[in-house]
Amino acid sequence: MAEPALSEQSVFLDCIEMETPAERRAHLHRVCGGNQRLRAGVEALLAAHERLGTIAHKPNAAVPAETVTVPPGGVGPGTIIGPYKLLEQIGEGGFGVVFMAEQQQPMHRRVALKVLKPGTDTRPIVARFEAERQALALMNHTNIAQVLDGGATASGQPFFVMELVRGLPITDYCDQNNLPVRERLELFVQVCQAVQHAHQKGIIHRDVKPTNILVTLHDGTPVVKVIDFGIAKALGQQLTDKTLFTGYAQLVGTPLYMSPEQAEMSGLDIDTRTDIYSLGVVLYELLTGTTPLDRERLQFAGFDEIRRLICHVEPPKPSTRLTTLGGTATAMSLHRKSSAKQLRQLFKGELDWIVMKALEKDRNRRYETANGLLQDIQRHLRDQPIEARPPSLGYTLRKFARRHKHGLAAAGLAGCILVLLLVVLGAGLVNFALRDERDLARTNQERAETAEQRARDAEREIKIRAHLAKAMALRRGGQAGQRGGTLAEVAEAMRHEPSEELRQELRTEAAAALGLPDIEVAAEWDGWPTGTEQMDFAANLERYAVADDEGNVSVRRVADHGETARLPGFGKPDYNGVVLSPDGRYLAHRGGGEGRLKLWRLDGSKPELILEESTGEHPSDVSFRPDGRQLAIAQPGASVRIYDTTAGRLVKEIPTPGRVQPLAFHPRLPRLAIGTETGVRILDVNTGAVLAEFGKTAPASYLAWHPDGIVLGVSGQDRNIGLWDVENRTQVQSLQGHKDGGIHFCFNRAGDRIVSGG
Repeated sequence: MAEPALSEQSVFLDCIEMETPAERRAHLHRVCGGNQRLRAGVEALLAAHERLGTIAHKPNAAVPAETVTVPPGGVGPGTIIGPYKLLEQIGEGGFGVVFMAEQQQPMHRRVALKVLKPGTDTRPIVARFEAERQALALMNHTNIAQVLDGGATASGQPFFVMELVRGLPITDYCDQNNLPVRERLELFVQVCQAVQHAHQKGIIHRDVKPTNILVTLHDGTPVVKVIDFGIAKALGQQLTDKTLFTGYAQLVGTPLYMSPEQAEMSGLDIDTRTDIYSLGVVLYELLTGTTPLDRERLQFAGFDEIRRLICHVEPPKPSTRLTTLGGTATAMSLHRKSSAKQLRQLFKGELDWIVMKALEKDRNRRYETANGLLQDIQRHLRDQPIEARPPSLGYTLRKFARRHKHGLAAAGLAGCILVLLLVVLGAGLVNFALRDERDLARTNQERAETAEQRARDAEREIKIRAHLAKAMALRRGGQAGQRGGTLAEVAEAMRHEPSEELRQELRTEAAAALGLPDIEVAAEWDGWPTGTEQMDFAANLERYAVADDEGNVSVRRVADHGETARLPGFGKPDYNGVVLSPDGRYLAHRGGGEGRLKLWRLDGSKPELILEESTGEHPSDVSFRPDGRQLAIAQPGASVRIYDTTAGRLVKEIPTPGRVQPLAFHPRLPRLAIGTETGVRILDVNTGAVLAEFGKTAPASYLAWHPDGIVLGVSGQDRNIGLWDVENRTQVQSLQGHKDGGIHFCFNRAGDRIVSGG
């Protein structure tokens, strides 16, 4: 049974089509019978209709000047309608124009006033407008723009007065504030609550889209406001051709967000589930940044093509749609503080099921209510089982068959013919098959042996290039002294490479990258110190230093390997390491059983020892500032020491939370990145203050600054390289690393490439 309010509207609409009051009274007596409540409601609507009709059909009636002032050309800014003064036009739809207005009495406030366009103010339209206003006024919800007043202008144009919502469309608000997916879903929950309230009051919106869903701020908290029920119709009200057709391609609503039953233009077949479909489109756009149907394709399509796309073309799942976005995927994912790959993983499964259930072409398979959609989203946010499930195989096959019935029929016929041919030729093929089977087995064996050999060759090439990349990363990261073993591994691997062509290619790459004439010659050169333990190159590639297992250090020119200095070491140490400053002017030598440190100046006529001390245990890492004027040492005793290389003295010791592993000076600022057992810290070298701290998941094993000084690369035991925005303390990207956890890496000078070794 229909609700009383809806029955009143239906009887009311029939009455206003009748010519005389006597006919109306007779119709009321016949339809209402003894239902006094129904009759009283209809008579109240008729009385309101008569008041509006008096104004609407007497355009020349005298109106007090202080009440209505209409400028030339109709209603516009400056017009005074009752207590409202129109200030500026803020929107326009198929039926009405929306103005920001100022209410002058009984209180002063800003409101939104929507007035019907001239030419739509016939008696039936005015009556329906009034009936719809009465129904909309019943809604009272935090997330729905409140209807405050209504009436008609002196020229008979009906108008609404609503609360003025200062906000952005929900999609623009989410993108401008880079909201992650979870916060977008929490905002969408408010939209579902508003639509559910409207449905409970008997109202279908029929034009749910982002521009009708505004987000405003209440004390800094985002609040959704659903606006513009301008084409909404009360449940049970019949739609005529006068209310069915409007601006775009003569369809009610916006095609991008329109349900299939709306596109079919069957007014009697519209119910609350049409809004569920539109909610699904809005959710799709919030997640993927685009609508299920392509905007450009729909924009240039004809009327029949629009209806076909809406009613019959199945949209891709959100996770699948991300793979088709191309160059826009990066910007879209940044707006959601994630990567496209992470978003695809997040959408797969539950969010795909929820969205596609709301977008079902068959409305019987959609969510029955907005509350059902809302509850599934909340279950997803709470990690609870959701109600939506992927369609069954049988349903999917039936949909496929319905879409491709002609093609399947042709394929079936072709299949029958093929089966017949196979039966006829079967006997002859048996003999051929036996012979082919033997040939195939022999061919497969040969292919397997070839593939196995190629796999071995590829694995050996990958290993060689990985060793070479690691050596490059050690040099550029200020740890070039630790790459001696790596270079030896490269030479050894290349020595056993059977392909002379690949061996020559890798030898050329190594020579160009490391500044060596030939990596094999460098490893076998007669003048190379025996027992080499560690070596390092200066950043300018003019000189390098070699530490042998006797504790001595040889400084040589890259060009001809001529020795420019020989530095005494610490005897036969347990560890012997050297690090050159980027400009090659200073050398830090650490080693000895007690963890001793020497700092040499190399830019004079002979080397000058400017610092020598015992650290008690081997320093975890040593790093020069880019200009070489400072040296940082990671002390085993949970501190970092900063030395002035020009004066050869300790200037500051900064305590740290536990043992420090890697160090990295900022390329320009007096900042030092340190890797602790609890993550990464950024220190002010001058004051020792902690400027930032992040990544508290596992100890960092290597650090490197991007040339711009904004991003810091961090590798750790998770075997990946994380790129961190230091100012915002957020990870902007995660790069897949190597099989082991000790990954070394560095940026090139342009900052658009990373070389890693593991």
